[in-house]
Amino acid sequence: FAPAMAAMIGLGVGIDYALFIVTRYRQELAGGSSPEVATGTAIGTAGRAVVFAGATVVISLLGMVLMGVSMVVGMALSAALVVACTVAAAITLLPAVLGFIGPGIDRFGVAWLQPADSDPSGGRWYRWSRTIQARPWPALVGGLVVLLALAAPVLSMELGGPHFGAGPETQSSRRAYDLVTEGFGEGFNGPLAVVAEVTPGRADDLAVLDAVVQSIGAAEGVALAVPPLTNPAGDTAVVTVIPESAPHSTATQELVERLRDEVVPAAVGTSGVEVSVSGVTALFADMAELFNRRLPVFIATVIGLSFVLLMIVFRSVLVPIKAAMLNLLSIGAAYGVVVAVFQWGWGADLIGIDRPGPIMAFIPMMLFAILFGLSMDYEVFLLSRIREEYDRSGDNATAVADGLAATARVITAAAAIMVIIFSSFVLGDDPIVKTFGLGLAVAVFVDATVVRMVLVPATMELLGDANWWLPDWLDRRLPRIELEGAALGEQETVGPGAAEPGSADAVDAGEAVDDAVPTVQVTAGTVAWLDSLSGDHRGQALAHLDHALANGVVDAVRRDGSADVVVPLGRRTRGLTLSDGPEAYLLDVRSGRAGDGRAGWLQVRDRVLGEAPAQAAYRQVQAAVQVADTLRSLREVHGMTREELAGRAGTSVAAVERLERGDGSAEVSDLIGVGLALDAWIDLRVGGSQGAAVADESSRLLRSAGGAAT
Repeated sequence: FAPAMAAMIGLGVGIDYALFIVTRYRQELAGGSSPEVATGTAIGTAGRAVVFAGATVVISLLGMVLMGVSMVVGMALSAALVVACTVAAAITLLPAVLGFIGPGIDRFGVAWLQPADSDPSGGRWYRWSRTIQARPWPALVGGLVVLLALAAPVLSMELGGPHFGAGPETQSSRRAYDLVTEGFGEGFNGPLAVVAEVTPGRADDLAVLDAVVQSIGAAEGVALAVPPLTNPAGDTAVVTVIPESAPHSTATQELVERLRDEVVPAAVGTSGVEVSVSGVTALFADMAELFNRRLPVFIATVIGLSFVLLMIVFRSVLVPIKAAMLNLLSIGAAYGVVVAVFQWGWGADLIGIDRPGPIMAFIPMMLFAILFGLSMDYEVFLLSRIREEYDRSGDNATAVADGLAATARVITAAAAIMVIIFSSFVLGDDPIVKTFGLGLAVAVFVDATVVRMVLVPATMELLGDANWWLPDWLDRRLPRIELEGAALGEQETVGPGAAEPGSADAVDAGEAVDDAVPTVQVTAGTVAWLDSLSGDHRGQALAHLDHALANGVVDAVRRDGSADVVVPLGRRTRGLTLSDGPEAYLLDVRSGRAGDGRAGWLQVRDRVLGEAPAQAAYRQVQAAVQVADTLRSLREVHGMTREELAGRAGTSVAAVERLERGDGSAEVSDLIGVGLALDAWIDLRVGGSQGAAVADESSRLLRSAGGAAT
């Protein structure tokens, strides 16, 4: 079954890895990048995640070498080689194919399958994440209850040898097994061999051998002990022992242990005759005992190596701990379903298993190696995007929602493909392949739904910024691996003098980023002074700034005398950049929405004031009382209840109440969301130029009162 296992794993991870890279490539194309740039970005972000995820799977599989069983080592090496070749093809062959296809990758798109909004932050997965984050404790408890319920049967898992009578009735081995069982008993299908080393012609040894036969024949669980058969040299004798129980049953394993530990030693005494209990049935019993003894070491080794790799990549202590715990839960759920079906017999008839029995001894270890690696795949793809958003925004809650929104669709699709592939192997004839197919399908389904879509956002919301905590001393000692591609923009850094202060080109509407002055990435939370422009240029600049605010490119603009202070959020903002000049900075406020084609530039003067997170700038707003008065007046004038405003703003009624209390307890992020919702409501109720005028006046009042552009 090794070829079938290799094919199963290769098909699953191959389609997954290609899907993740192609999805990122299409996102970059939709954002206006050229095919060459899109390919480079996709490989530099999703491609890096593929390499790391594949390395994790390989490490998990190679960990089985610690078991020291040649059969298992062969399967591990073959599966690891398949995964390594798949990763190599994903980062070499796939980019070449994308180079041939270019923008034609969407030429034959299925219209009714296209998302209505190309911006994931406005889709159902973003709303789903916000729903989970709004109620993290119920989501966490509910998810844990589901997984623990599925994993409960694992407490009664029994390991044993193969059930030779569990195959389809069309197989001759199955028919022979049934005939032997009906005619003689199940034990005759798996006899034990008791081997004794004796001295030829020595009467005492023959007497000991007879005593051994008599003791074994009288032992509990033995149906028959056949008289010894001696080889021609007279130095080796074999006693065939027929158990009462089936070869795969735990009763036979217990009989082997009893014969070795009690019956045979008592019969041999101090005679010095070497007697061993062997046979195929005893061999599988030894394997079960070996796996039981070494499985904890194997699991600890795989988790330990994965913990170190995740800590290096994500620069966090809690993220790898959480990942390991959630992966163990999804694997436990798969174990539980396997036990319920193949050992207890629940629904076994539906997949062609009419004789349940103990689980093959090596299956739990193999399943763990494969599933831990595959689960880590989804963890890496999701967390790498969340980390990318966190590095841009500095806001954990927003990063979780945006990261889930950007990856949930592709993770769900990849999981569906894997589930279909793995489930197809359940239709085969080999019970071992059936077990792997069902276990892998259940684990992937649970991991991509309950774990990634419920438990991950819930736990990351509860942990907050502690998700990304790493002691300074450890941060200095760990090597750095840029998984999320945050350093890609550093390659485009230009020197001073890239743009002249006050240049009219800086505010030309519709100027494409690639056609404008080269820029470099701005650190999320950077505060910069926006020079007050005059005439048409100022009007154009403020129009672009409003557009940037509406699309989440910048967080806020705070008035300070005659200038504005811009606080970039940094999420979804490949275009949020400052040129590297000593005096002048260019702020690109191109829309964060992919594919809308709108772009603009704002002139920024003076040096960067600091790199504190955007929340620090929020706390500088001191006009809470004016905000409260203005918001109450606008809401009452336009006939909107607190509940309706909160619903439209995607926030809570409590947040609106905090704003209206004017006691300084509200965050300016509440003001921005509520202000945007209020502007949209005004435009909808009044409409036309009059609505626009009212909206502008509302924006002016809110800006002057609270210091935040809406």
